[in-house]
Amino acid sequence: MERVEGTIDALVLLAHGSRNLEWARPFHRFVERMRAAVPEFAVGLGFFEHCAPTLEDALDEAARKGCTRILLQPLLLAGGFHLDEDLPRRLAAWQAVHPETTVLREVPIMENEVILQALLSTWRSRIGRSNDPHPV
Repeated sequence: MERVEGTIDALVLLAHGSRNLEWARPFHRFVERMRAAVPEFAVGLGFFEHCAPTLEDALDEAARKGCTRILLQPLLLAGGFHLDEDLPRRLAAWQAVHPETTVLREVPIMENEVILQALLSTWRSRIGRSNDPHPV
């Protein structure tokens, strides 16, 4: 993965997808929150399969907005087929049509130290609490 340096024009979040359309709602809500928080920044969402928009659709949208440096954040916990085989193939095909655009890949969620620290902090604050609003 290329180190993310310099100005980024857009963020594209990439999730797996599901045949259950309700599954995608939290991703769409998060993207809307991001867009509201930083309206001057292009934020997109794409899916590997089963949901729209596709990865390519999300990248196309960023390119149509004039973005030339896109940060791609996989919303997957760890690597596997989609990140190790499917994504490189699809990105290469997309970049062949858009050579003027650089797509920088972030690591999966469980490899991102900032996200891990946020999760640890959240869980640490919940340990020992008896008034848990979300019992298992």
